[in-house]
Amino acid sequence: ITFCDIPEYQSSCFSSITHFQHFFELIIKDVLNRIDPLLVVKFDDVGVEELYCRLKGLDNPKSEKIQWITFRDALDRLKNIKEVILDDFEAKEISLLLDNKDVLGELNRFRNGVWHKGVSFLNYAARDKFVGSKILPLVVKLFERLNYSGKKYLWYYLS
Repeated sequence: ITFCDIPEYQSSCFSSITHFQHFFELIIKDVLNRIDPLLVVKFDDVGVEELYCRLKGLDNPKSEKIQWITFRDALDRLKNIKEVILDDFEAKEISLLLDNKDVLGELNRFRNGVWHKGVSFLNYAARDKFVGSKILPLVVKLFERLNYSGKKYLWYYLS
């Protein structure tokens, strides 16, 4: 992979990669949340009261302690629960995302590279190939198969 150091392009690259990564993070967390709201919670320092209130949708003054899992942890949780999901619809959603786990991992690495290091800006041809051949086809599949099939109007540009 080759990289680009033109500032205007870097800004565009940064925006597209971070937006796509955030989009998929929200999709994965939505799938996990629909299965069980606790699947999106980081358990390190969260007490039982906070978890109970989160699960029941109650306000809790300690709720600011709750932290949400990272993109990578969300993907790992999908993988770990895939075998125990009995609902066929949920299993298909999970399978679609996990079948593309390598692509999503690569997207996350690119995002982390530009977000944390500011050095991993793909050149135009590499970004175009990655987004056009891997990311956009997955977006289309998500909107065809998942709970979002009626929501294409929210993101699809009509010329």
